[in-house]
Formats: sequence, structure tokens, C-alpha cells
Amino acid sequence: MADRPPDSNYVLRAWQQDAEGGQTYRLTVQFPRGDNPGRETVALVEWGAAADGAAPKPETFMAHKRVYLQRGAGGWSGTCTAPVGTRQMRLLVYRWPWVGSAAVGHNENWAFTCQRVPALPPRITRAAVAYQQTTPDSPATMEARRAVMIATIHQAGTRNVGLLVLSENFLDRNVALPVQASARALDDPWMEPIYDAVREAKLYAVFAFNERRGAHRHTTAVLVTPQGRVLETYRKRHLTQAELESGVTPGDNWMVSDTPLGRIGLLICWDGWFPGSAAALARRGAELICFPLAGDGEKKHWDYTWRARALDHQVYWLASVTGDCGGEAPSRIIAPTGEVLAETREPNGLACADLRLPVVEESYWLSVGPFWSEIRNVYQHSEIESTHWL
Repeated sequence: MADRPPDSNYVLRAWQQDAEGGQTYRLTVQFPRGDNPGRETVALVEWGAAADGAAPKPETFMAHKRVYLQRGAGGWSGTCTAPVGTRQMRLLVYRWPWVGSAAVGHNENWAFTCQRVPALPPRITRAAVAYQQTTPDSPATMEARRAVMIATIHQAGTRNVGLLVLSENFLDRNVALPVQASARALDDPWMEPIYDAVREAKLYAVFAFNERRGAHRHTTAVLVTPQGRVLETYRKRHLTQAELESGVTPGDNWMVSDTPLGRIGLLICWDGWFPGSAAALARRGAELICFPLAGDGEKKHWDYTWRARALDHQVYWLASVTGDCGGEAPSRIIAPTGEVLAETREPNGLACADLRLPVVEESYWLSVGPFWSEIRNVYQHSEIESTHWL
């Protein structure tokens, strides 16, 4: 591969070589010990094809896709599949000096490697969201609500669902109990039948409930594993006035968990109104955001905000509604493109969709500067670095 001289004031290093569309490559860039590229320095691969179909020359290289590599210890790396039509690739290391101040040395011993590897199969996850609702003939007790919830979990298990999202505070919906009385600890024996149902259904499940934690009461979302174990908890940070008045305490942390299905982040209801909530999870690497909520208003503002959250951060958005709260909002699965993949308003029904990971949505022209051209990175970097552009 040719190590070409930089062709602009922003390019620190550039390499170019032949490549073949449809083939997968493992790319690495290592900077020498002693150099210290800061956050303003990034690496990307450009896939090029000649306009007339002939082998492109360096001076006529036409990039038609760009892929941003991941930063690690000592450099960048990524496994990328060349788009159809690719004839050459070039690897560029960019630096935007006004984004940061770290100095980069002039050591020439940067190393680039390119290895053809077998294509990585996509991860396909069958996901479902539930539209939870009490039934007219059901007793107004938490035990009755729990039974409905367990039945929904078993229903998902029969449909080969890998990830199920249930709604917010369904367990005490329309039950005449104050939060202090309805709240349950994570390890309360009363919760065990729910965990057992998740284990029997052999899936991951998310739901939100009133949690008792010492002297505090929280609205808490839990991520339960197929073994029936609570893997992660998230305590709602943005509380409504009514929740605050009832004695609920806000949480103080964001949670994203690694699972075989992907990186899962949790939000609850009112959190979704705040753009920074989804942004915080995306910056932590969330690929799927599970969003239990009680419900939403009559206006269809939820339609726009949910789609925007998925599109802005290139995540799957899985919203599960408690239908007793009124409003028109359905339970819905939204793709990173903003497209609605599945939805339902059927009482205790499921909406299912196959989710494809990792998310790869590229756009050559939608970028901040000449490199951040993956949509996910565009929105994240635009927000993270915004103060440096003023």
C-alpha cells in the first residue's frame, strides 16, 4: 500500500491501495509511541470507484462511501465490507486543530495494515414490545396485574422473541395503593414469579415498576436475563410533578449494558422528552434503547419525538405503553432510519420485528467536516464538540 503525502492541511497520513467490492477487510492504524493524537484526530476509510468503470488513478479517486474507524489503545481499527463497485480504498487520518489542542509529533513511523477477512454475519434479534392494559373483569390487585404481565411474557416466549419490552408501572396500575405501599424491592420474593417467567420464556425482558430501595422509592426499569437474573437497573431521572409529590426519588445515572443481542440502554417515559437522555446512552454505545412508558397525550407529538430519538442517535427505539393511561400512543418499534417497523394498540398484544445489528447508515455528504460521515457519528460529534465550533 502506498503511503501518500497529505493532500490537505487537515490530513496527517494517507494510504491507498486496490480493493474489491463485496470483500471484507480488517483495517488498523497504529501511531508511534511518543505521538499523542487527541480527540480532534480521527481515522476513516474511503471506498473509491472510477466514474467510467476503469481502474481509478490516485489523482481521480472518487469516494462513494466513508466509514469511521474506532479509536483504541495506540490507534484505530475496524472491520469493513467494501460497497459494490469499489475498486480502491484509501485510509486517511484527519486532524481538526480547533476541536482540541493535543500536539501530534512528526514521527513518520505510523503503521497501516489491511487484511482481507471473512465477512461478519449480521446479528439478527427478534424483538417485541407489549401494549399492556388491565381487563374489565380483572380484580384491582397487584397480583392480577402480575398475572397479566406473566401471561404476556409467556406469549413472547412462544413467538421466539429474544428481547421483550413491557411498559411502566403496570403492576400497580388502577390499584388503590400509594407508592409507599405498592413499591417492591428488587429481591422481594413477590417479584420472583416475574423473573421465573422470563427464565421460562428464555428471553431478555425490560419493564419498569415502583421500586423500594431502603428509605427511597424510585420508578425503576430492570433488564432481566434469560436466566431470570436482573442484569441492570435504571432509575428514572426526569420525574413528573405528580411523581415528585407522591414521594418518588429521581435516579442519578445512565445505564448501558452489553448483551449477546447488542448494547442495551434504558429510559423511562418522561425521560424521552429530553434529547440529552437518548444522547447520553448513544455516547455510551447503546444500539437499542428500551423505553417503558405509562402513556402519552392525545396529540401525536410522541410520533415525532420517538422517530427523532432513533434517527438522531442511530438506535432502535422500543417503546412499550400502558394503555390504561389514555392517549393515542401505541407500543412501537422504530428503526435507526426513523421508520416504524411494528406497532400495536391491541390490549396485551405484541408488536414484533427483526432488528439487524450493527447499525450501518452511511451518507457521504451528511457530515461535519470531511470525515464524520456515518450518520450516528454526525449527530454525536455535532453535539459533543458543539462548543468548539462557536
